[in-house]
Amino acid sequence: MSITSRWENPEKTIIYQKFEGNWEIDDLINGFDEIYAMLDSVSHPVNVITDMSAGKAPMSFLSRFPDINEASYANHPNTDRFFVVGTTRFVEMMANSFTKFGGLAGRLFIVDTIDEAYDMIESG
Repeated sequence: MSITSRWENPEKTIIYQKFEGNWEIDDLINGFDEIYAMLDSVSHPVNVITDMSAGKAPMSFLSRFPDINEASYANHPNTDRFFVVGTTRFVEMMANSFTKFGGLAGRLFIVDTIDEAYDMIESG
């Protein structure tokens, strides 16, 4: 799979998800399942940093939007905020759709760098 996820700190308050190369919607849904299991393993809020700077979204993204939205971990009780790094305009538009329809209003941020995501996490 070209999508990997890991705990970014020992306190397990940040998950780092990395997209590399070409990936498919089923890879994304499997990645969501992995993050959901990680969120289930803790009992506190977790921020998710998704680094898409080295990945390429498939063209089927739009047609599979209902599947993506249903599989999302966005409404998991331990999910705090989402930070998407290094995205294309197309993926940014999809992320904005998640904000409107997927319960992410005020919790999804498109940022230019991983450092910007960390700065926002640290500042609360």
